[in-house]
Amino acid sequence: MRLVMMNGGLGNQAFQYIFMRYIEEHSGEPCIIDDLYFCDDKALHNGYELEKIFSLKPRRLSQMLSEDVVQEILKLKQPAPGTSHPAHDIVSILRTSGISLNVIQEADLYEHDYHVCLPDAKSYPINQFSPQILRNHGNLYYYGYWINAYWYEAIMDIINYEFTFPLPQDLKNAQLLHEVLSSDRSVCIHIRRGDFIDCGWLLNEEFYRHSVASVKKVMKPVFYIFSDDMPYVKEHLSEYGLEASDEIIFVEGNTHGKNYIDMQLMAACRGMIIANSSFSYLAALLNRRADRFVYNPTERDIV
Repeated sequence: MRLVMMNGGLGNQAFQYIFMRYIEEHSGEPCIIDDLYFCDDKALHNGYELEKIFSLKPRRLSQMLSEDVVQEILKLKQPAPGTSHPAHDIVSILRTSGISLNVIQEADLYEHDYHVCLPDAKSYPINQFSPQILRNHGNLYYYGYWINAYWYEAIMDIINYEFTFPLPQDLKNAQLLHEVLSSDRSVCIHIRRGDFIDCGWLLNEEFYRHSVASVKKVMKPVFYIFSDDMPYVKEHLSEYGLEASDEIIFVEGNTHGKNYIDMQLMAACRGMIIANSSFSYLAALLNRRADRFVYNPTERDIV
């Protein structure tokens, strides 16, 4: 048995799914997604999104257990009194039920998240491509985010097929998609704020100013701006290197489960000035335009 933890928003889910498919394709063994995070009413973002957007039918732990068992596990995972971390960790819960599992984790994420030290856990560098992970056998629980282009590159044809966006059903987005795809001047700018402010992950505006200036030196771009805090961006355009004379289109309205359309539109642009988020990074990887260029604020490779 191979279980792969899944949580977070669309970007995280997608990279965890890509990692799962890599394991399946290179081990020859099927994997199961631990999607119990999304069974909790307190789950953040838009819940489990992959099957709502793409034509995917992965094996999911929540569908293999009875509703009573799922609810009992969720109760056990509730924070202990006076703490913010779960009273019981998922692997210990499954082990107690008779399922023997060994943990494969990125860095020490499992201990960090659950405050439980599992002496038999094997760790690999966070957000790195570690194909030696396939040397592990038996019943395994993979705990991590696996945000790295080379998991994707190894099974690119499979993922590009499985991650086929549905065509927009509304006229506004359908026109935008046609517009950015048919233009050699379309450049998206993704500005992530929201929870990144509290996490201390906010990207310095200097990156945007430098990227915008670099683009303007070589072309007359049409900037398509995507953000989770558009009012702020509109009031601080100059801080991002943008001027009133620039051709700017603010892409708004794709919320409440339609956020994936922003990713679809970003991935269709010729140029990309991306944020330091998995959402942005995935959009850059899914952009297969031959004339694509990407301004990337992280050390993550773009393949």
